Amino acid sequence: MTAAEREQLDAQAAAAGVTLSQLIRTAVLQYRLPSPPVMREAVNELRAIGVNLNQIARHANATGALRGDLDETLAEVRQAISELIGG
Repeated sequence: MTAAEREQLDAQAAAAGVTLSQLIRTAVLQYRLPSPPVMREAVNELRAIGVNLNQIARHANATGALRGDLDETLAEVRQAISELIGG
């Protein structure tokens, strides 16, 4: 491997947030790269939103009503999702 090739691989590994060994294993053995920290954060945020939506749905099903203004709640959910996906 040339020095230039090594630099290129090091840069690719750094950009992916993995070690050079992980990058090479991925290419040679067709492993999947771990999710970058930002992606893990986004998944955790979406999971939290899902939990909150489930709680709202349970309450609505149990009581037949929602607390507060439904339009306001939906606007807050849309805003949170928009911020999470960068839109």
